[in-house]
Amino acid sequence: MKIELPFGFIRPWEGKDLSVLLRCLRQERVRKNLRSPSTYSPSPSQTPSHFALVANSQTVGGVGFDLDLPHSRAHLGFWIDEPFTGQGIMSASLRALCGWFQSQHPHLIIQSTVYGWNPISQKLLEKVGFTQVAYLPKAIHYSDEVTDLLIYEWDSISQTHWKTGVK
Repeated sequence: MKIELPFGFIRPWEGKDLSVLLRCLRQERVRKNLRSPSTYSPSPSQTPSHFALVANSQTVGGVGFDLDLPHSRAHLGFWIDEPFTGQGIMSASLRALCGWFQSQHPHLIIQSTVYGWNPISQKLLEKVGFTQVAYLPKAIHYSDEVTDLLIYEWDSISQTHWKTGVK
């Protein structure tokens, strides 16, 4: 699977991506917001569900789904290397990947959790078509910090309208 985008593409992880992955996981901004480390690494399954973002011929981030088939959910996680933030790479990637994933798994609801101290990811999810469906106050403890947990869901119906231009 390879999804072409204006800045590059999304593809399954490759061995050559390991150094970027390890460098980025050392960034406090990335590490502090991880829901599950598996979302950010190569998938051991035959069908990849974790992907590398490639821009200008280099790996710059990751997106992936942890599948929860008994509950008909796919939990989306994402990160991007700090020098590439604010360039529209992640918003384009999430739109394209969620649209592709939903076409492959129409029975699964795509969810993403965000911590209260991460308003950038909250705004990003809303920008690309996610809706906040739950708010859990003081649900997350990290080091000496406590924050809220927000749960977002991909609105596949409005995304279909967004793609076709029909409201």
